[in-house]
Amino acid sequence: MTISPPPGTAEPARAASPLTISEQGAFWVGVGRKPTEAGTAAEAAMHVQYQIPADLRHPLPVVMVHGGGGQGTDYLSTPDGRPGWATRFLQAGYAVYVVDRPGHGRSPYHPDVLGPIEGAAPTYEFIRWLFCDGAGRPGSQWPGSGEIGDDSALDQLMASQGPTLPTFAENEEQMRRCGAELLDRIGPAVLITHSMGAPFGWLVADARPGLVKAVVSIEPIGPPFIELPGLGKLQPAQSRTPDSSAISRDLTARRPQRVYGSASGSGVRAASRAGSGKAGPAV
Repeated sequence: MTISPPPGTAEPARAASPLTISEQGAFWVGVGRKPTEAGTAAEAAMHVQYQIPADLRHPLPVVMVHGGGGQGTDYLSTPDGRPGWATRFLQAGYAVYVVDRPGHGRSPYHPDVLGPIEGAAPTYEFIRWLFCDGAGRPGSQWPGSGEIGDDSALDQLMASQGPTLPTFAENEEQMRRCGAELLDRIGPAVLITHSMGAPFGWLVADARPGLVKAVVSIEPIGPPFIELPGLGKLQPAQSRTPDSSAISRDLTARRPQRVYGSASGSGVRAASRAGSGKAGPAV
């Protein structure tokens, strides 16, 4: 299968390098059953879309985890139609797995399983503040005007947004459960997470330390006590008391480092870029 750029595209790089896919598909992990008054419902599952390039040049696949009330489509293309990170990594020779966290996108929200939706879906005003602040000024990464009613990119981003799970604890438990099952199925991988999806990387690394070869966290959510405008307060999520004997005394040696070059070999270093929370996984 060869993916060619749409006619009339303004980006010559795409026309110069069509992408050939050798294998692609989709599946769900974390599928369970839960009794409800109406019958047996499917437990919160996680949708996984994958593509493997014909020119596979790296042994480790990458798993891309979206943030907030978004969905896996955040990585497929930018709001103004340019290739997303999924395409860029495929072009670089990586197998790519893009997930929709439970309750988001192609992993439908079932209130009888996940609880009633609390709070409204993100508004234009909230998303504009989060992603478009500074639009039109030098250094801004937002491609449009940032004005409601006069920005097709903002419209495209808004169309992908939905409500989040009722509690952060439930959100993180579902990510841990489904993420661990995903790696059990596909094997060792590099996890790329964004914003509210960041705990996915750390929780799955804790659950499957031998399968997580790196966690690249973009603008990660945290620390564990914070108030998020428009989303509420972040309460303690995983109620575990760590074993003090297992905590490294050498924090300097374990501090995540920025990754330079490509991931190869038996493992790679982790990277964490703490940002302002006002830019998403756009290329």
